[in-house]
Amino acid sequence: MSFAAKELRDISVEEGDDAEYQRQLALFTRSSTEKGIELEKLGEIIAGLPHRRYFLDIGAGGGDLTIPISQSFKL
Repeated sequence: MSFAAKELRDISVEEGDDAEYQRQLALFTRSSTEKGIELEKLGEIIAGLPHRRYFLDIGAGGGDLTIPISQSFKL
């Protein structure tokens, strides 16, 4: 195993700077088009549902998908 590989293996998230990790994660999330694509596809699926009475959100996200999707349901 190379020195770099061993060094990477030995680093844990807990040892890193949590604030920097959160900053980088937020930047990645803002820069990603994944949520927009998912929201568009989910909108197409929801539009085809015969009834939209119930909506159950199970997840630990920030609501980027849940909030817009919930507007399509009777709550």
